[in-house]
Amino acid sequence: MVALGAASLALGLDALVARAAPILHEYVPPPGKGDTGRWAREGRLPDHIRVEDRLLPKPRERGTADKGERVLGGRRASSKMDRATTVGPDRKTTHDGVLRYTAEFNPSVVPFKRMTALDSVTAEFRLAVRDSTPQLVPLAKRPTPPDRDPFWGSLVLEAKAGKLMAIPSVAPGAAIVSYRTSSADGRAKSATVSFYRDSADNMSIRTNVSGQLRVVFLTDAPRSYFSPEIPPLITIAQVPPSLRPLVPANVRSAANKVLAHIGVTSSQTMRRQLERLVAYFRNFEAKQLERRSGNTYLDIALSQRGVCRHRSYAFVITAQTAGIPARYVHNEAHAFAEAWVPRLGWLRIDLGGASSELRVGNAQRKAVHNAGPDPFPRPSRYAGNYSQLRGNVTGLRSNQRIRRTGTNLR
Repeated sequence: MVALGAASLALGLDALVARAAPILHEYVPPPGKGDTGRWAREGRLPDHIRVEDRLLPKPRERGTADKGERVLGGRRASSKMDRATTVGPDRKTTHDGVLRYTAEFNPSVVPFKRMTALDSVTAEFRLAVRDSTPQLVPLAKRPTPPDRDPFWGSLVLEAKAGKLMAIPSVAPGAAIVSYRTSSADGRAKSATVSFYRDSADNMSIRTNVSGQLRVVFLTDAPRSYFSPEIPPLITIAQVPPSLRPLVPANVRSAANKVLAHIGVTSSQTMRRQLERLVAYFRNFEAKQLERRSGNTYLDIALSQRGVCRHRSYAFVITAQTAGIPARYVHNEAHAFAEAWVPRLGWLRIDLGGASSELRVGNAQRKAVHNAGPDPFPRPSRYAGNYSQLRGNVTGLRSNQRIRRTGTNLR
């Protein structure tokens, strides 16, 4: 249903976008007196970071886990905290029970940290990672540029020397500026850490020591990811070939029915396509799923039934079929989506969900990230959900529950 047009036209548009694309470069702070940026160049951590009108001090560098922290890779870690390699549809589309979320970043991105991201779809209607090959992420060693938001990360690992371990991140394209390690037995003095990412921007870490280890690091991410302003005239023809989704024919055939039902066409701009898709998938209900088509994806998408994981799963398959690069992202408490737009990059798309209670741990001494305005339609079934920190949310102070629209949602 969704075509990219004649090959010559697509190639011409690709060339035009290539010429118009911004040149990526490393931010260089303006020259001045003092040690501006010296800590970064030397691979050290600053004493604090500035977030809006607040100074957030560097996390404590203690090797043991605090109350409410989880130990990544530890024996008590829940399977929900591990990284999934594939995700398929399920038919349990009624309300989730109590969900628990651990805040490892300051400011916290609750409930939107990235633990698993999946960027491709198989012929079996399962989501997977297109290329799981880990790519080294070199340390940025520079101050946070004006168009990026800084975050402290503090993770406790049950490390095994040389083993790659999954860790959360705040956004795709997040930079690791610098880090420090500590441990209860003093082994951290000899510990080195390397960071990696795959094609879906899943972050991993590898150390040269075994045992419990704390890694404190400074990371930053593009501000446009959290509160995007989508260019008005961009179309899917301008998506580079390397990012164009490869959707199996049988999946495409099913998803085209959903696109026709929603009213998404190839002649629309990407902004219009995303507005229609987001409005539709935010308007789901947590009700029992009926068997209609014999295809669980179609049953979910056409009946608008399900919680956060169903919305995000169906959104990604539908968006990819429309030609929009899209990812399914989840952690132990929430699932959401990402889409890639020319001139903008990746952006976060929350589709809401349903839970009887969200319990947030390890957040008492943390700020909550204020992402800014949400550019997408907000139907009533979406606006009051727990991903907006409304309803039964525990573990956060009242002044932490200020959501990304800039409105206090207590």
